[in-house]
Amino acid sequence: MMFKLGSPNMSLYSPLISRMSTENTTAERLDITMDDVKLSTSAKPMDPEFEKDFARVNHLKYILQLNDRTDTFEYHVTEHLRMSGVYWGLMAIDLIGGLHLMPREKIIDFVMKCYDPTTGGFAGNLHHDPHLLYTLSAIQILVLLDAVDRLDKEKVISYIGSLQRPNGSFTGDKFGEIDTRFSYCAVNALSLLDALPALTEADRAYLAAWRRGEPSSVPAPTYNPGQINVALTVRYVLSCQNFDGGFGAVSGGESHAGQIFCCLGTLAITEALSFADNLGTLTWWLAARQLPCGGLNGRPEKLEDVCYRYVFSILSCYHEDIFPCRSFSSSLSPLDIDDCLYSLFSAYKHFITSLFLLLTPRSWWVLSSLAAVDSVRYISAPDLIKFIKSAQDLVYGGISERPDHMTDAYHTYFGLAGLSLLGCPGFERIDPVYALPERMISKLTAKWKANNKK
Repeated sequence: MMFKLGSPNMSLYSPLISRMSTENTTAERLDITMDDVKLSTSAKPMDPEFEKDFARVNHLKYILQLNDRTDTFEYHVTEHLRMSGVYWGLMAIDLIGGLHLMPREKIIDFVMKCYDPTTGGFAGNLHHDPHLLYTLSAIQILVLLDAVDRLDKEKVISYIGSLQRPNGSFTGDKFGEIDTRFSYCAVNALSLLDALPALTEADRAYLAAWRRGEPSSVPAPTYNPGQINVALTVRYVLSCQNFDGGFGAVSGGESHAGQIFCCLGTLAITEALSFADNLGTLTWWLAARQLPCGGLNGRPEKLEDVCYRYVFSILSCYHEDIFPCRSFSSSLSPLDIDDCLYSLFSAYKHFITSLFLLLTPRSWWVLSSLAAVDSVRYISAPDLIKFIKSAQDLVYGGISERPDHMTDAYHTYFGLAGLSLLGCPGFERIDPVYALPERMISKLTAKWKANNKK
């Protein structure tokens, strides 16, 4: 559903899909077995007991044949976010030991064809406009495939810088929409490119004074068009925090698990989590998202969803100091399922994007955020694992937002990511802030340290 690229004759996964019958293209036809699973040495070893009700092989098959599902309504209305779809698929299959099964060069070729050399940004698909959401997804894909050297790094950095506003916020593209999703995208992307300026002592003094309500007592950071100002970025994100400890899409916006993930991720990467207020209240708000079924919702009075598990994880990174070199498709807006029917039938493609991205991963967003403040213990991990497993399609593979719903690449990725964050056996470890494998971030961290010594 997510990976058909360009014209009907263009197949991203043609070497793999060629093994499938032209008459029967279900996942069952792919010749994949447990022998094809290859986990890194840093992954948690598989456990036969866990595997009894976990459809690992069928999940691999499901992801590998996504490129063939071109006859669905969802495929066509998500054409513009194909880049994020490729990222979800790659991450999902990597987490369960199947990255080597993907056609690396074909994927890289698609990513680079979506690059706009005029602006330095990446589009969500061929012949679409560049956007910050898909620029981050493109960079994440290239990091995952160890192909960042294909980028015109300086041009991409310039593009991201051009989207920052004087108040520190970021627009998603030239049309001017502002959202804390885009702050996260910008900071994450720049960090992955080792191009994110560190907060200076003067910046920290200003932010502390601003938090005390005395901003005039310290010189304010200077905004220079086209140049990233991290202090202003942090100040804007902090201005979006609410009395309940949560964060909204803009200042005064409703607290939502997806926005909390984006804002905490931004603060974690910039090493500015200490400036956030009410972390205890935020922890309570996040823990309250777990429902009796074991699943998590994204805000009060909403249904449970597989995707929100990730927000819990960000909160533990801060206290455990997992990523000391802070220099995390899938960035979301606070729209929810109530808006779905209207959005899918509207012509405004970015509205559809925001909708689609927040329909499902409640558990992921909540779980990653709780982890960032070392508070995963406040939810029941066994109940959440049981809920995620119950949302599997055991026959054809894939994971849905909740049991007995249709599977898709997005929920499959975030479902698997949640299981990884919860420490389940047989999973690659995922970085809850960057939303990439820990082994990749460790490799980048070593490279950043080496560059800083030069």
